[in-house]
Order: sequence, then C-alpha cells, then structure tokens
Amino acid sequence: ALKNYNALCLSNIECNNMIGLVCVNGKCICQSNSYFDQTKCYLYSPYNYTCTKNIQCDFKKGLACLTNTLSTKKCLCNTTTNFWNGSICEPKRKYNASCVSHFFCDDLIGLTCQNKFCKCTSNMYFNESRCVPKKTINEYCSDSIKCNDVLNLICRKNKCECLDNMFFDGLRCTYFTTYNHSCAREIECDSNRGLECIRNRCLCNNQTYWNESFCELLPPYNQPCSSENECNLDKGLECVEKRCLCNNETYWNESFCVPKQTINEFCSESVICNDLLQLNCQSGNCECSANMFFDGTKCTNFMTYNQPCTTEIECDSKLGLVCADYHCVCNNETFWDKGLCVAKKSIRGSCSSTNVCNDKIELDHQSGLEFKCQYDEFFNGSKCEKFETFSNKKIEISIDFLMSSIDINSCLTNCSNHGKCLYQNNKFICDCLENYKGSSCNLDTRPCSSNPCLNNSTCEDYLDSKSYICNCLIDTETNIQLFHGANCENKENVCVNETCSHNGNCIDFENKPKCNCFYLYTGEKCEKQLDEIIFLKSFTKFTTILAICILVLFYATMVFIDLTNLNCCCKNKIITKKSKIFHKEKHLVEKYVYVEKN
Repeated sequence: ALKNYNALCLSNIECNNMIGLVCVNGKCICQSNSYFDQTKCYLYSPYNYTCTKNIQCDFKKGLACLTNTLSTKKCLCNTTTNFWNGSICEPKRKYNASCVSHFFCDDLIGLTCQNKFCKCTSNMYFNESRCVPKKTINEYCSDSIKCNDVLNLICRKNKCECLDNMFFDGLRCTYFTTYNHSCAREIECDSNRGLECIRNRCLCNNQTYWNESFCELLPPYNQPCSSENECNLDKGLECVEKRCLCNNETYWNESFCVPKQTINEFCSESVICNDLLQLNCQSGNCECSANMFFDGTKCTNFMTYNQPCTTEIECDSKLGLVCADYHCVCNNETFWDKGLCVAKKSIRGSCSSTNVCNDKIELDHQSGLEFKCQYDEFFNGSKCEKFETFSNKKIEISIDFLMSSIDINSCLTNCSNHGKCLYQNNKFICDCLENYKGSSCNLDTRPCSSNPCLNNSTCEDYLDSKSYICNCLIDTETNIQLFHGANCENKENVCVNETCSHNGNCIDFENKPKCNCFYLYTGEKCEKQLDEIIFLKSFTKFTTILAICILVLFYATMVFIDLTNLNCCCKNKIITKKSKIFHKEKHLVEKYVYVEKN
C-alpha cells in the first residue's frame, strides 16, 4: 500500500503520488512548491494571492497569510521587516544599500530609496543605527552630528549657523536684505556689513556711512571727505572743502558742532561768538563792536547825530544820543558839541545860545555872558522858582542875595510827608500837612502811627484822625476770626464748637481745631478704633465667656461628686423609720427618707 503524508520511505514509489506526495529525506511529504492540508498536497498561493491561513503561503519564500490595507488576507511578506523582491521576501535593506523603491529600505529606521540607494530623508542624517533629525539653528553639531542643510545651515565651531550672507528667519536661512532695501526686523540686515534696520530700511547707523560695500566709520572732525554723507551729520559735521568741518554758524567743541554764541552770551577761547553777526568776545561776553549795536538779528552801525531812528538802541548812547521825534538827538539836559552830547550850562555858566542853557531849571541866556533866572524868580539850589511858591506876597529878593545869604537847601530836601518849604521871618520853614508835625514834618500824629493793633491785624484811622479801629486777623480757609479785643490782643478759642470722640482733647494747631486722640483711637475726630483695641475687646469677651464656662463646669463636677458619695453611703441600707424630728423655736420640720432595697 502507498504511504501517506509524513510516513517513512526510501523512494518516491512508496509514497502516494495521487495526493501529491514524494519521498524527501526519508519521509513522504509534498513537493517544495506545495503544502499538505489534511488529505492531499496543494500548490502554494503566489505572492499577493488570497489566502485563509498561513499554510497556504510559501513560508520558504518568507510569505505569510496577512491582512493587507484593504482588510483582505493575502500571501505577503512581513512588511515591517521584509519586502518582496520579485521572487522571495527579503529583509529590508540598510543604509546606503541599493534599492528600486521605498519598499526595499528599512523604514523603521527612517530609510527611503533615493537615487537607487537607501538613504535618510533630506532633513535627517544616519547616526550609525537609524535616521535622526538634523540639527537646527544654534544647536550642537560635529562631524557625526549634522546640521540641517535643507535650511542652509552649516556647522561652525560645533554650532549650527547660517552662512555669512544669510540669516535665520524662523524657518530657514535666507539671504540678508541689501543696503537701502526694506526690512521689518533688525536680523534681516547684514550686521557683518554694519547694516541696521532703521525706519524699515537696511541702513548704516549715524556713526558710519555706506562705502558701496559695507558701513565704514565716519571720519572725525577735520579729516578728509569726498561727499556730504561721509561726515557725521549727527555731530553737525559737513563736507566743506573736502574736510569734515562745522558750518559757519557752528563751532567744534571737541565732541559736536554747537551753535556759535549770540549777543550777551558767555564766550572764551574755546566758546566762540557768531562772527556772521559781527559779534566778538569782550570780557567773556559776545558783544558788538564799540561803534555798533545789535538790531535783533545782527550788529549794525550806530546812527549819528540827527540821523533817522525808530528805537533808542539805534542811537549811540556813548555819545549821549537818544531817539526823539524819529531822530538821534541829545536829551533835554545836554546839547551837541564837537561830536558828542555835553551837559547844558547851569546858573552863571557862559553860553552862546539858549539851547545850551538848562531849561529844566528855567534859565535864560542873557547878554551872552551868564545864565540867570527870570526877573520874578529865584534859584532854589537846583532850579528857578517863582517867588509866589514861598509866600502869598511877592518878595523881591535878588538872586545874588539868595545865593549868598540864605541857604534853603535843607528846607527843600528835608520837608517830608508832602510838607512845603515857606519863607517867613527871614528864614525858611516846613509848612506841614494835617496830622504831621515837627521841623521837617516827620512826626505822624494819627493814632495808627504807633501800631496799636497786635497779632498781624490792620489799623484803620477814623475820619477825625483821633481814634482808630483794629481789623483782627481772619483765617482765609475757615473764615474764622482768630483774635478779638480792642487791639486784637486776645486769641479766639477755636475749640469752642469742636467735639472729639472717646475722650479726645481739642487743641489749637496752626489756628485750627485739632483732636489729640486718646490711646488706641484715631481719625479726624478720634472716631476710629485702632486694630489693637478691637482685638482687646474681642479677647476680653472671649476670656469672660471662657471663665463662665469653667465655673459652670466646676460646680457641675462638685454636684456630681456629692451625689456619688451619697449613693455609696446609703447602698445596701434600708431606712424604714421616720427620721428624727427637729424642733426649732415654734416650727416643726419632719423629714422622711425612704431608701428602697437594691
């Protein structure tokens, strides 16, 4: 009889070939391209054919009955570790091995087929065991730890950085914005060339200029230049005659170009006056030359005698000239003589015309010889004056007599408080106004002159000038009168209408009522309790309640003890007779105590 599956054999003839068995290695088994399933041998299902169990797939080729992505069971390779190379399941290939598609490469370690070789993706590198992400900006790198070249990063001094002409924009390295192009952030401008983002453009800062390649330091003061933008404009320098210099209205103070000083400002060897205004330094001040004045904008020549003018400053005051009737002339006390204004002649002075005589003392030029007063006047020491001023009766006294015999200077200068100088009985006296007396009217007879009102009060004389009234000081904020009495000598009590709470004491503080509060109280009227007294009250209330509770507990304990002792004494005893009768005075008290048996 033919042998069945797995029976021992010496040749194929012994095995049941009707069910596909052959003798292999001394056993009846199926051929290599088939499998035995209970009754006979079946051919293996090819790669990617439908199956129901693993035995149907050729395990020698690495196939197994697996569920694919469509949830259908087929003879497939274990896609986690293997791939179908067209004839068998082969282990997925490692780094740098040849490949035809991505299925050939071990995706568990991140490999994909690139240019027919298993490689990491562009943003990853192989670290001897698997693909790992390449390093990004500012991360550590080395020969074996790669920077992400997709982001244009390079490894420099073990740090991932952009190329010199690029910056990291948050995603990748990108080229710097060039000179004078728009920018939004400082990082966009090439700092290696000195550019900064200024007013949304890549520009040089105020200490440098663009030399067509990079920002170069601006040349300092008095150094060569070829164009305006090469000089430090922030320091006020300009390219003047191919050198960085200050303009004509400024000077170099060793740090900046500063405006030259103007009229009346301080100046020195290093602090310069504005020569464009024709100013020069005189005794530490910027001034015009002696023959010039400052018209508000610059120095200009003075107007001379009788030339037109609009303001006083235009006329040369050093010559004594003033601006009158729109001409530079001498004032009323001087006249023009040989190039300057000289004082007009006084009494008895020589003259050639009336305009040289002092008309303020009312002198006339007479006979071309000397100055004299009018016939009905006399010279009082400073000017000519009518005789009627000194008496109601005209007194004819010659000027010579007055000048030589009677001195009225003391009378005229010493009559104070609007007193008048009168000539009486061959002498001059002071005629005082009402309420004044004394030889020079210096004594005030009104009551307020003695300052009777006290405490900064004001004194007011009555119309009769014999009595007065004191207006006492009033507080402007509270409108309260602070003093009283005839001379405001008494201080008002500002605390009359003031009430302070909690035994507070009212005091006068700078003419205002103020509550001096008792301990533990505060507020404008001592109405607020401090935290300490609130705590003290709460603590007192708590301790009082606690004491009461302790006393109640104590008495309850004592009663309990008494009852316990009574029970012990009476236990197991039966009292059946009446208690003794106590007689006290006329009252009889009977007490019966019954104790039951336990």
